[in-house]
Amino acid sequence: MRANVHTQLAGSAAPTQGAVLNRVAWRILPFLFICYVLCNIDRSNVAIAHLEFSAEIGLSAAQYGLGASLFFIGYILFEVPSNLMLERFGARITLTRIMVLWGLVTAGFMLVSSVEGFYLARVLLGIAEAGFLPGMILYLSYWFPAARRGRITAWFTLGIPVAGVIGSPLSSYLMVAFDGWQGLSGWKWMFIIEGGITVVLGALAWFVLADKPATASFLSDTEKTVLIQALAQAPAGPAQGAHSSKALAIVRSPVTLALSFVYFAIVMSMVVLNYWAPSLIKDAIGGTTGSIALYSAGLYAVGALGMIMLGWLSDRYQRRRAFVAGALVIGALAYGLIASQLTAGFGAYYTLVFAAFFTYGAMPVFWSIPASVMSRQQAVVGIAAISALANVAGMVGPAVIGWSKGATGHYSAGIYLLSTCMVLAAGVILLKRQSAKA
Repeated sequence: MRANVHTQLAGSAAPTQGAVLNRVAWRILPFLFICYVLCNIDRSNVAIAHLEFSAEIGLSAAQYGLGASLFFIGYILFEVPSNLMLERFGARITLTRIMVLWGLVTAGFMLVSSVEGFYLARVLLGIAEAGFLPGMILYLSYWFPAARRGRITAWFTLGIPVAGVIGSPLSSYLMVAFDGWQGLSGWKWMFIIEGGITVVLGALAWFVLADKPATASFLSDTEKTVLIQALAQAPAGPAQGAHSSKALAIVRSPVTLALSFVYFAIVMSMVVLNYWAPSLIKDAIGGTTGSIALYSAGLYAVGALGMIMLGWLSDRYQRRRAFVAGALVIGALAYGLIASQLTAGFGAYYTLVFAAFFTYGAMPVFWSIPASVMSRQQAVVGIAAISALANVAGMVGPAVIGWSKGATGHYSAGIYLLSTCMVLAAGVILLKRQSAKA
């Protein structure tokens, strides 16, 4: 009798799948979120800094656009190798390496004194940061089943708009508060401080993260079993083909190429906001560096709301592709209005707000798709390849917008190109179906 009662009590105390997943989420997501916030601050703080350092080093609008684009050369080349290292050596050592290196390079921007130095620093930053986003997307697939990845990815990628909300005002504050201290310009102190914070957090990654559920010290043996069973029960991607283990075959596969083009459009729309929103706002409504930073922060706040809402809705209805396509089309319409100059002043700003909601909202929904349509071994290379190929947009976007402004005096031509890419990508994501619901 006592044995039966004890067995019943033990059974009733067994952790549920939902409880274990929530525990995992609270353990790893806040830390990864903070890391991603810093990633995006360190990557795009030049959008505010260049308003002052351009005059110091003689940087034109076209040269700034080119320098912003050069980040993606190293980033693209090292994406796949970095993800292969994560799979082989684990998340802790990979994340520590990436963050410490990019933090040091960010701090090194204070040494930039010429246009050529700016170009070099951007290339080195791209090399250092390579693999962070695809690595974390792959890492999250180790811990959460496909049905939950929309909202989980949304909370992680929320780091992009949150970085915009706090990054622009923070960078602006540091530039003003430390300007002239120890004989250095404020923008130099901004790079030193923000890069130093990243180095410290990167060192902490070694102690905070676990590589996989089986090695997680923060889970009991029972919780590990529940989690591993939940992941095993989740719908798997398609069976692995005879040559799918070869990296080149995975990169060239129709699924990878189609998803890469879709993400290309998403990245291009995001880099326009990251690197050119302050300039677009300045042209539309004017203002000081501080006020422009605050208006830019408003765009990112709305983008964060879009991520949360579309991520949650896509999990609820399990219609990932439809949500991505809808967000791309609506975002394209908003950008088209900006390019047509039918809106001006605060009307142009509110149109940017609308574009930000759907531009950022598409990202977490998109990243819940690849791991669901690829096998585990394919995803290691495939996710990194999608990120690498799509980030060509990071090179094209800023440069095209800068060229458009320099050649025509306005951003319209470049923004029309962006809108066209977004509409085409919406068609691709709807037509390239691997399953009825992805």
